[in-house]
Amino acid sequence: MRRPLAVAGCSTLALTLLLFLHLLVRHNNGARVVELFSSRLWFGTRESGNSSNPSTKSLKSYSSDLSLVFSRERDHVVHETMHGPPLNLHSVAPRQVLPEKPLSVKMLPFWKSFLAGSFAAIISGIVTHPIDLIKVRLQLLGATQQISFQSKTASRKSMSMFQMVTFIAHQEGLLMLYAGVGANLARQVTMIGTQFGTYDLLKIVFYLPGEEMSTGKTFFCGLCAGVVGALFGNPADLVMVRMQADGRLPVKLRRRYKGFRDAVSRIILEEGFFSLWQGFGVTTLRSVIVVSSQLPTYDACKAFLSLKFGIRGGVLSQILSSAVAGSVSAFASTPVDLVKSRLMDMKADPSGNVPYQGMMDCFAKTVREEGPQTLFQGVGPSCIRHIPLSIVRFLSLELLKKLFRV
Repeated sequence: MRRPLAVAGCSTLALTLLLFLHLLVRHNNGARVVELFSSRLWFGTRESGNSSNPSTKSLKSYSSDLSLVFSRERDHVVHETMHGPPLNLHSVAPRQVLPEKPLSVKMLPFWKSFLAGSFAAIISGIVTHPIDLIKVRLQLLGATQQISFQSKTASRKSMSMFQMVTFIAHQEGLLMLYAGVGANLARQVTMIGTQFGTYDLLKIVFYLPGEEMSTGKTFFCGLCAGVVGALFGNPADLVMVRMQADGRLPVKLRRRYKGFRDAVSRIILEEGFFSLWQGFGVTTLRSVIVVSSQLPTYDACKAFLSLKFGIRGGVLSQILSSAVAGSVSAFASTPVDLVKSRLMDMKADPSGNVPYQGMMDCFAKTVREEGPQTLFQGVGPSCIRHIPLSIVRFLSLELLKKLFRV
């Protein structure tokens, strides 16, 4: 009973959040006004060249700032702060038009960011799917479940990446490295595409003309994007993990899903509709960790390379930034990713008992029975997967965004 209520509550909350953000963006003048006043109330005002006491500002000054904000909104102008120091609102006369040179980069609406993120995720997902399957198989080694493998090598609790590839090729065939690729593509659209779209939408909401996005704001945008992405992408993620792990089960215990649609329909008929959100808590936690570490790291690296080394907006900047972002997110998410894989793959025995009672129980049993180092089992394939995945994904994303701006 708890799972349906939790999923229904999270769904309502996420849809309400998306509707609220959509309304804010549609009427983003109001969002700028809220941001302007809240920044002054919470963090004080910026220092002005002719003001000895910036905390005491007249109503005329506020109206001047607001008129400047509205004039910028009417002209659809966005200031890119990486190409120069932040502008001081108090030093600019009311209704003054900003110079054209440092101004560029038209922000994309939600649906364009969603499409760009989805296509980029599909391209990277196809390229890195075999590595992801190997990672899942390594994470499931030693899982608390009665499984009889046909090979002594597979019964080990620790295997190298090369040993796992050799075992899969020998026992199941190389084509099995692409098992569950259909579910993976559905996951890329429903989870990753939603994450990119929500992240860009939130950046538009929190963006204040003439100011840089703070680290706290980008982290919050990533956190919210991770929650929304997990909510919409959990069913496809569940199906993908099960299809990737099916080959490790004995023949009589295999689920033998024919594809993504068959898997979804069978899960609903055999286990119930809300079973599609099995492991939703740990999926949300992993999604939040990945998005809040990957996307802000990517933006921060691009800004750092631009300011310190003069590498601005080119392919080299995108490759270096995405490689760093992929490494950070891989290390940060590996323990949670291992627990997620085990929770999604677990199967009830004939008496109805399951190996793990939840996320914390899986964490505790894994550490107690296999040691804390097991939480980082599969970190090698995870890094090998995340780095090229991030590079392909962000390069594709930047290219698609440029195409959508035309």
